[in-house]
Amino acid sequence: MLQRVGMAQTLINDPELVFWMNLCPVWTPRTLPDAEIILSLKAQGKTVFSIATFYQM
Repeated sequence: MLQRVGMAQTLINDPELVFWMNLCPVWTPRTLPDAEIILSLKAQGKTVFSIATFYQM
């Protein structure tokens, strides 16, 4: 939930450049709404840097 709030705070200012950090290197049904947001930002002409991290214990 906090991640969604942070995302909203970032996007409300209509930035030209967005750094997107995904904590899992694959898209899952849970993260598909995030992919839709990224695609809509791309359609608006925004630049999105997507950073995927994976921590293995």
